[in-house]
Amino acid sequence: MSLAAAFLSRLAELTDWINEVYVADVLDTVANVAAYQPFLKVGASAGNFLAYGGFDQNQAGTDKFLPSGTIFNNDIMNVQPFTTASRAKIAESVKHSWYKDSTDNLNPAVGKTEPQVGKDGAYSFLKAPRWDGKPMEVGPLARMLVKKPDILVKVAQAKGLLTPPVQFGILARHAARAIECQLLANEMPTWVQQLEPGGPIWDPKGEQIPNSANGAGLVEGPRGALGHWNSIEGGKLSNYQAVVPTTWNASPRDTNGVKGPIETAVIGVPVPDPDNPINVVRTIRSFDPCIACAVHVIHPENNSVKSFRVV
Repeated sequence: MSLAAAFLSRLAELTDWINEVYVADVLDTVANVAAYQPFLKVGASAGNFLAYGGFDQNQAGTDKFLPSGTIFNNDIMNVQPFTTASRAKIAESVKHSWYKDSTDNLNPAVGKTEPQVGKDGAYSFLKAPRWDGKPMEVGPLARMLVKKPDILVKVAQAKGLLTPPVQFGILARHAARAIECQLLANEMPTWVQQLEPGGPIWDPKGEQIPNSANGAGLVEGPRGALGHWNSIEGGKLSNYQAVVPTTWNASPRDTNGVKGPIETAVIGVPVPDPDNPINVVRTIRSFDPCIACAVHVIHPENNSVKSFRVV
């Protein structure tokens, strides 16, 4: 059995599970539990969504299975294009982040990462990326709202998500993640058949490192919009900046005091038991955050950052 055939065999099993168990559990079971109905809209962010687009369908990368785009104020029928020129509208605020104010509101192409632990008013090691000054939710929900597959639209209509006030909360994120999983699994056999055995697996242009250059790579990771910016001087990397999905979603307040998507989403979430704020946890987990790079060891009593010397 060829590697492609072996992969397709395993993919078929996984696809059956996605179609018969995963999607059914989310859309038919959980979404119909009366106690969970409020969470269709509870836990919504500010309604701004960003997707870089993913899975190129042509060599030029102009046609993508998951299209790029931006949505503002939950107006999902008005998807604005995200182009190469749109990158210039990305800037990172550090007003409430533990970085020097001199690095505030820089585009990642010229971004700086200069820590200032203990800065007044700061409370996060995450920066606050904004697109055109606005916080943007990224991830499966953003991608599916930009793409708007039929199954998503039908579910949204049936569950009243398109009835004003339009909001997409905790369950909407889980539904979008399940639907996207189904779409990709069903499309993958076609992509596998397009593979050319023995073909090149890397871009030979990488053999030549320029003496001076600037570049950016913007793609969709599972958690959302992922961007890497780098500069080369003297044939060596001189600056490197990354804006990852969780930085978008879990960003602190920006220069104008505007909250990030997760901070906004937890506001108004019901907490029947303050000692077990499970609904707050449900809200945050619906974004599937990964904050390992932003977690630092602190003193449990005074919150001072701890330093360790490894010998």
